[in-house]
Amino acid sequence: VWDFEKDPSGILVGGLDGFSDTSDWPYVQWEYGTATRGPGSCVQGTKCLANAIDTDYCQCGRSFASIPDVNLTACKGRLVDFTFQHWYDFTAFTFKGNTYYDGGVVEFSKNGTTYAVPTQATSGIININGTLNGYSCNDPNDFHVDGKAGYVGSSGAWVKETIRVPADYLVTTFSARFAWSSGVSWETNSSSVSRQH
Repeated sequence: VWDFEKDPSGILVGGLDGFSDTSDWPYVQWEYGTATRGPGSCVQGTKCLANAIDTDYCQCGRSFASIPDVNLTACKGRLVDFTFQHWYDFTAFTFKGNTYYDGGVVEFSKNGTTYAVPTQATSGIININGTLNGYSCNDPNDFHVDGKAGYVGSSGAWVKETIRVPADYLVTTFSARFAWSSGVSWETNSSSVSRQH
C-alpha cells in the first residue's frame, strides 16, 4: 500500500514528449501536499499528490508522476490489482464541430522505460487541441496521451479505481504512472486536475 500521508519519496515526476519546465512555462506541475483547489482536500488525511495543488493547471502541459519500481515476482500465478483513488476536472470544449478533451491515463511498465496503457475503466477518449485562435503549443500535434482512452471531463468526486495488472507485468521492475496532457482552451487557465491518493 502506498500511503501519501507518510512518505512521498521515490515518486518521480517529469515531462512528456521531450518537454520539461522552462523559465517561462511550467510543463510539469505535479506537487505533494494539501490540496486547496479542486476538491478542496485530499481523499483522506491531509496529503496527496496533485497536478497544480493550489492553482489551475497550465495549458500545453505534458507530464507524468510515477511510483517507484515494485517487485511483483512473488505474485506470479495470482491476480494482482493496482488500486488508487483520484479526483479530476479536465477542460473540455467544442470548437467548429470538434470536441476537445484534456485528460490523463494510467500506464504500466515492466522496465521503467517503456509504458503502456492497460485495460481499464475510462471516461472517454483524450483529444488534445494544440492550436486555437493563433496560439499554439510547442509540437501541437504530438501529445503522448492524445487519442488514448483515459480520464476526461470531471469525476465530480473522489473515485476509487482498480486496474488488473497483466500476468506478464508481474516482474521485478513493475511501475505505474499517471500521465496527462492539456491543450489550448478558451480559458486563461484550465481547471484543477488529478489529485492522487
